[in-house]
Amino acid sequence: MTLCCDITPGHLRVPVTIYEKQRTDDGAGGSVDTLVEVASARSKWKHSSMGERLHAQSVQAHVMHRVWMRYNPTIKADMILEDPDGARFNIRGVVDIERRRRWLELHVEEGVAT
Repeated sequence: MTLCCDITPGHLRVPVTIYEKQRTDDGAGGSVDTLVEVASARSKWKHSSMGERLHAQSVQAHVMHRVWMRYNPTIKADMILEDPDGARFNIRGVVDIERRRRWLELHVEEGVAT
């Protein structure tokens, strides 16, 4: 378990952008999903191990990572995280570490954002 005292601002080396899907009218009676930027932050990543990756690929067909960042109340579990290389991850879980509103732990799923 990660405690908030285990994370310092110096650990936050990876910039990320958080997006929210919004459905907008396309003007022809339909709608289209667009991504709207909600937040930008610096983060710390813990990638899954190779064993976890192999297990995820063979059984669950997804790979989860953990990402830590400063607390932001607007970040929710149905949003999308984008890393500096442009890779997008589905945010599957958001945890306020120790419920102190200092740090968030995000559980993100690798692959095409849905």
